[in-house]
Amino acid sequence: MKSPFYTAEHEAFREVMRRFVAREIEPYAHQWDEAGEFPRSLYAKAADVGLLGLGFPEEYGGIPADQFMKIVASQELARAGAGGVAASLMSTTSSPAKRRSSPRVCGRTI
Repeated sequence: MKSPFYTAEHEAFREVMRRFVAREIEPYAHQWDEAGEFPRSLYAKAADVGLLGLGFPEEYGGIPADQFMKIVASQELARAGAGGVAASLMSTTSSPAKRRSSPRVCGRTI
């Protein structure tokens, strides 16, 4: 049964996120977990697929997104089984972060 909450745009973003997680997170998740950190370059890769700008205003380089788009991102990040990575990457999409962020942060500079 098709969900009434997810549009074709949501599903397209789901596919982008699924490929990103499979390529950039899943192969390294255990290694990063053991090390207690992941490479900062992952932030730039996440920005390239639209994750870091998700929900930020366009004037700051963001991507307009509803709650369901954020849910899609969270669901796909959870596939990797690396909660710390997901929490770190998604922390840039919180409301307090938006209020503190400069346009440069939203645009990609970390």
